[in-house]
Amino acid sequence: VTIPGRALSAGFDVLTILATYLLGRKLLDARVGLIAAGLYAVTALAIQLSHFYAVDTFVTFFVTVSLIFLARIAEKHRWGDYAAFGFFLGLSMASKISIFPLAFFVVLAVLIRIGRDYDWLPGSLIEGTEDRRIPNRRDLLLAAGGIALAALVTVLIFRVAQPYAFMPAGSEEPIDHEALG
Repeated sequence: VTIPGRALSAGFDVLTILATYLLGRKLLDARVGLIAAGLYAVTALAIQLSHFYAVDTFVTFFVTVSLIFLARIAEKHRWGDYAAFGFFLGLSMASKISIFPLAFFVVLAVLIRIGRDYDWLPGSLIEGTEDRRIPNRRDLLLAAGGIALAALVTVLIFRVAQPYAFMPAGSEEPIDHEALG
C-alpha cells in the first residue's frame, strides 16, 4: 500500500493547495489566495507528510475545506454550507479525532453573521451606536437549525467513516492471519 498511499497523500496535498487558494480568495482576494497557496506548496512539512503517506495530509485538506464553508456560513445562511461543513468536519474527525474543537467554530461563524446583520460587531460599538437591533426569532431558529444540521451531518459522516469508534470496548474481532495467507 505504500505506492498507492503516497499517491493518495500527494493528491490530497495538491487539493489542499487549491483549497488554500480558494480560502484566501474567499476571505480577502485572489492575490492573497495565490500567496497562501504558494507558501503552503513549498512548506517542508507538507511535502514531507505527503511523501510518507501520513494521515495529516488528508486531515489538512478536510479542515481547509471546512474553513471555506465556515467563511460562507459567516457570510450568509445557506443550508448547504452547514451540511458541507458537517460533511468535511466528520471526515476530518474520522481521520484524526483531535480535530473535534473545530466543531465549535460553527457557532462562532453564526455569531459573526448575526453580529454583522444586527450591527453588533465591535466597530459599531466603538462608534457609539446605541440602537442595536435584537435578532428576530426566525433568524435565531435558522441559526440553531443550521448548527443542528452541521452537528447531525458530522455525526453521521463520522459514524460511516470511522465505524470502529462506535464498537463496544473489547469487541474487536481478532485478525485471522491464516485466512489472510
